[in-house]
Amino acid sequence: MCDAVRLPFSDFSADQVKRYQLDDYVSEYSTGGDLFVTFRHCAKPRVIPFLINGRIKLSVWDGHLQLHQLENGSLFNSLVMPVEIPAYYAEQNGIWFDVAPRRIRGALLPAQDRSRDDRIFILVKRSTDYFERMTNHDWEPVYVGEDADPLFNSDEFA
Repeated sequence: MCDAVRLPFSDFSADQVKRYQLDDYVSEYSTGGDLFVTFRHCAKPRVIPFLINGRIKLSVWDGHLQLHQLENGSLFNSLVMPVEIPAYYAEQNGIWFDVAPRRIRGALLPAQDRSRDDRIFILVKRSTDYFERMTNHDWEPVYVGEDADPLFNSDEFA
């Protein structure tokens, strides 16, 4: 799973920085002095960036969606749209790990009316032994293009 994701501050437009008050979530990370924005699932600004039509958008981060929930058709498959989360780093249980150059697979649930916001879920699968030992967690993100990615061999979710 992911408790947080981190992206370069430079990836966001001035409008996004202002609208979501991203200045409040910027920190220096790594040795190069690069500025990054940290998005946490359980903390403000409780949004997560995702790619759609090659552009970064932000929407409400509503949690995690287990891969088997899509495969079994037990959720709202017909409404869910696949998206990519272009995180450079992600965090689970206090352990930060590299994501880039990969991207995390997300699922966008569009709002059903104008009074609600679109919601984003991070798609997760059972952890590999390595990930479980590293983070002490039994779920890890699905990466775009890997075998577990439901879009790896199809044009839509299972």
